[in-house]
Amino acid sequence: MSKENLARAVVVAFFLPLVSQAIAQSAQQKASPACCSIVVAALEAVSHIHPGMSRAEVEEVFVVDGGLIIRDKTRYSLRDCHSIKVEITFDRDKQAPGVIGAPKDTVKAVDRPYLEYPIAD
Repeated sequence: MSKENLARAVVVAFFLPLVSQAIAQSAQQKASPACCSIVVAALEAVSHIHPGMSRAEVEEVFVVDGGLIIRDKTRYSLRDCHSIKVEITFDRDKQAPGVIGAPKDTVKAVDRPYLEYPIAD
């Protein structure tokens, strides 16, 4: 191999990974805002749920997910994306007996949000 070809090979070997990395980062930055906006909105929505908040307030942003639900711990999905879910533990409103969640039940604890296919009854 001539000195000229060797020099070209060294330049290509040095710059190719840098160029590839720059292209990959550029592609990620372009895709990131559009595909991540719903995730950011979901994380913000979950972060606003706090102990003492009523079930009615939670249900302004989230809907009860399908499947078997109990009053003390309810699985919700985000209204805008039913694949983003969170489980919330409630203290029961003593004035509203029954198995179905009452609007005045209060949040006791909030689990981390997660992804799951929607459940239909």
